[in-house]
Amino acid sequence: MADRITLDDVSKVAGVSRSTASLVVRGSSRIPEATASKVRDAMIQLGYVYNRQAANLRQSRSMTVGLVVTEIINPYFAELAMAVDEISHEAGYTIFIGYSRDLADRQAEIVASMIERQVDGLLLLPAPDTDPEHLAKQVNAANVPIVLLARKFGGFDYVGSDNVRGAALLGDHLSAVGCRSVAFLGGRPAPSLREREEGVALIP
Repeated sequence: MADRITLDDVSKVAGVSRSTASLVVRGSSRIPEATASKVRDAMIQLGYVYNRQAANLRQSRSMTVGLVVTEIINPYFAELAMAVDEISHEAGYTIFIGYSRDLADRQAEIVASMIERQVDGLLLLPAPDTDPEHLAKQVNAANVPIVLLARKFGGFDYVGSDNVRGAALLGDHLSAVGCRSVAFLGGRPAPSLREREEGVALIP
């Protein structure tokens, strides 16, 4: 039986260090394309296939990220999911996407399922009725980092829009074009809605 081709063999044929070859097979952008091309050519020549599962076991990482949003029909959520997927792909991660439909119970099930699949992190657009304490227990028990998107509550990292500033800029524009009264139509009560109302209230 022929000896198994290893990454050391690939690095020797490509004329690079093992660490450089390792970065190339893991999709790192730190390696110049000319060097990366040599490594890929060596992989083809030797018939080397990167065993990602074994590498992940060594690193104790799954190279996956869980993304939970409300629905895909809303264009904002669709664009958000596409942006997360693109950035995750560039970093060598695969995303699992779940849709809570703004139901806290369904969201809890999805989060539990993703944790069972050992995702390295969670990105969550929380349902309005999310119980922060229950969510914290879920992720802390598994030591899974989590970041909230678009909607926020205390105790969690958050990435989202500056709703107050955005609504205030809208108010400035409406005032500049001659509007003297504004009808504000919002969704169900949520921190983001209150922030937008606060911003619109700043109209001079």
